[in-house]
Amino acid sequence: MLKSAGGKVMWAGRATVFLVGLAVILALLFGVVSTALSFKVQANEPPMKVNSATRVTDLNADQIDGKDSNAFVTSVWAQVRADGTLLAGKGAAAVQKGGGGYFVKFDRDITNCA
Repeated sequence: MLKSAGGKVMWAGRATVFLVGLAVILALLFGVVSTALSFKVQANEPPMKVNSATRVTDLNADQIDGKDSNAFVTSVWAQVRADGTLLAGKGAAAVQKGGGGYFVKFDRDITNCA
């Protein structure tokens, strides 16, 4: 009886290994194993909607292709107070008052700005 039970266990083990191997091969052949998440939506429809503002660990939606949102800012500007201090701005790093005007230093080259 023990020998018969042992033989059945061995047969079940070999069959399981065979079936798992076959499943992996079929998955690789037919592309079942691919990206972790995929969306297929109708044209002009959002691919995803959420009802929470909670941040998800290791999901960085503040960057696109590793670039911060500031990398996509196309305009720089500065609003300067009469005393020469910076009130507000985008890309403005510092302000100097002198010679009857204000000199604004920006965090990038603005030589070719229109």
